[in-house]
Formats: sequence, C-alpha cells, structure tokens
Amino acid sequence: MKPICFYFQIHEDYELKNYDIFSIGFSQQYFNIEKTKEILAKKIYDSYLPMNQLLLKLFKEHGSKFKVSFSISGVTLDLFEKYFPDMISSFKELAKTGNVEFLAETYYHSLSSLYSKDEFEKQVKIHSRRIEELFNQKPTTFRNSELLYSNEIGEMISDMGFSSTIAFGWNSVLKLKSPNSLYKVHNQKKDVNIFLGNPQLSSDLEEKFSDTSWMHYPLSSQTYCSWISTLLEKEDLVNIFLEYETFGITHRKDSGIFDFFEHLISHSLANSLEFSTPSLITNHLEAKETIDIPSTISWTNTFEDAFSWTGNPMQKQSSAELYELGSMISEIDDPMLSEQFRILTNSNYFYKMCTHLETKQYFHGKFSHHETPYDSYIHFMNILRDLTLRVKQKYEEKIVSKGVDTSSSTSSLEELRTLAMR
Repeated sequence: MKPICFYFQIHEDYELKNYDIFSIGFSQQYFNIEKTKEILAKKIYDSYLPMNQLLLKLFKEHGSKFKVSFSISGVTLDLFEKYFPDMISSFKELAKTGNVEFLAETYYHSLSSLYSKDEFEKQVKIHSRRIEELFNQKPTTFRNSELLYSNEIGEMISDMGFSSTIAFGWNSVLKLKSPNSLYKVHNQKKDVNIFLGNPQLSSDLEEKFSDTSWMHYPLSSQTYCSWISTLLEKEDLVNIFLEYETFGITHRKDSGIFDFFEHLISHSLANSLEFSTPSLITNHLEAKETIDIPSTISWTNTFEDAFSWTGNPMQKQSSAELYELGSMISEIDDPMLSEQFRILTNSNYFYKMCTHLETKQYFHGKFSHHETPYDSYIHFMNILRDLTLRVKQKYEEKIVSKGVDTSSSTSSLEELRTLAMR
C-alpha cells in the first residue's frame, strides 16, 4: 500500500517585552510572560488539547492503521512544562500508543542553519535528547525551523546522523519532478532520505479550508480523500505538512475542521488508504533519485526561500549581531546568558521584522502585540544591547581574575574578548 504521511508542527515562543532604551543596563526581564501565557492558553484550549483528544480517539478506533508525525520545538516543550503541564501529559499519552513519530529540530526554532553550524548542531542535539527523555524515542528524522533546506543544510543533517529530513516540494525546485516521491539528499556519502510536502494538499487544509470564496468550499472529506486517491494511483506517497494550530485557530471549531479530519481518516481507511510516518516509510520504500536544491527554500509560499526572515536590513543587522554575540557567549560559563541568547535565536522574532505586506499583515494582525515590524526590531535590538553589556561585564570579570591590567583598555567587546583569551 502507498502511504499518506501527516506531519504536524508546533512552535510557541516567548513574547518580547516592550523593552525601551531606558531599560538597557537596568532590566534583564526580556520576555512578556503574561502575554506569552495568554497566547499559549488560547492555542492549547482551542486547538492543541482538543486535537490531541481527537487523535487519541482515532488511534483507539483504528489501531496501527493510523499514524502521524510531530515536530515540537524545545521552547514549546519548556513552556508547556512550566505553565501547562497537562500538555506534556497529553503528548506522552499519544506517544504511548506507538502511533506517533517525533521529529528532531533546533531546540529554539532558530535560523542557526543559516548562520552558525556549531550552534545549529548544539541545538539539534539538545532537542533530540529532550525528545528521548520525554517520549522515549530517539529521533531519526529531522525537520528544520521554517522547513529551511538546501544542499548545504542537507550536508549538516547527514553529518549529524539522521536518516531522513523533510522540506517543501515547490515546483520551482522540483521542475518536472513530483513532490509525491521519496528522494535522497544531493551528493552525500551517506544516504539520507528527503520527504517533500505536497504544497497544494497542505495549503488546501492550512489556508483555504474555511475560505468561503474558494471554489471547493465547503470541502468534504470525501472530496479531499478522492484527490489523495487519484495521486496515489500513480505516485509513491503523499506528504501533508501542517501547523497544528490549523485545527481550532487558523480554522475555528465552528468551521467544521475537527469533524472534517475525523471523517477524513475514517473515509480514507475505508477506501484502503494507509497512514504512516517517515521512519516506517523508509523501511519499505526506497528513494530512487536525488534532489538538487542549491539555494535555500522554506515553507512560505510568498517567496519559497528565506527572504521572510533575512530579506531586509533590520533582519540582516539583528541576525549578524546576535550570532556574533553568541560565539562569544559560548566561551563564557553562564547558563542564563546562554539560555537568553538561544531564546533570542527564535526565527519568529525575525519574521515579525518582515516588511513584506502579506507577512506583516499575518503576524501583526494575528500574533504579535507589537504594532509594526519596526517596533519588533527596536525592542529586539534594545534587548540585544542589554545582553551585549552583560557579556562585556563577564569578559571584564574574566580579565580581572587573570590579573590583566584593564586601566587603559577600551570598551570594545572584541578587545575584551582578546584580553580574556590570553
């Protein structure tokens, strides 16, 4: 049988405070915890918990015939554990069924694959350990933040020992190839499989389901199932990649999205379709071709690349300064500095700085309490300035402890770093 692979992603972040210039040097409280909890609570009670309960029901009804995959960032797991521990219990209950595969990713949902191989590998290793501790699974499939992928990123994934990864199957990359096949990453000594999300089927659920102007509205489970069945008559598999908040947030409960999904699974199984996960699929399906992706792609259908996170001067400057500071923090034994730096690597902070109209409207109308991308940039950079001052202080302490004369030293962080390394 030819499989359907449902993959769900969950990432939540700490909302940044409105951190003004007068806070620099005086406050280390960078995150708006109350706003963070407020946003998270809405998603949990409107989406995550109801959907987990539906999945558990479907697992009990259909047994091993129905399986799904999850990628949950480490930051999200931390937030669940601190403020909504029932979510951890709920996912552990799903894990015990044996019907869920948990994927690895960067712990802090970062863009580190674009800026620092060392930081990228550290975050992935931390995340894999966390998944194994919580759910008793060692991830073998990797999912990068924002589904960023390129040949270069594929090489890093291969070096870390993963057997599979996932990306989005844009026509601009595939040319005449199909997203509904299993491929190998380009030019690697070790075979690493790559699963490509079907853009059309994913978008139909994630973006269009409740759009009353859409030609297929209202979408029935029978119609959607027929689209999948038609593809699988000639194709190898179908990968449907969705944000978990598609259920209950993007499309509210009264849109019928939960009932649609429940009926879709039952209808599909009744029509002899099969559901599986990446690691199980690779046990019986062999990739016959490699896929060459020389430039970075992502999930976003606006540009299909990393432009939404790296495309303007605000994003470029903030990323460059952050990762330069990170390389220095890695030399300092200070868990709080390291943790705050890594939280700031979250890709959503840079997405909220995007000035492209569609992205700006999406975030600043839906999730960000900052009114504009420029506000997001200003508050982020003020926080980064304060973090830089604290790193500078640590280097000064390190220099003094070594007995180095600092009376004539400048305030340059790089010069302090050089002195500290003597």
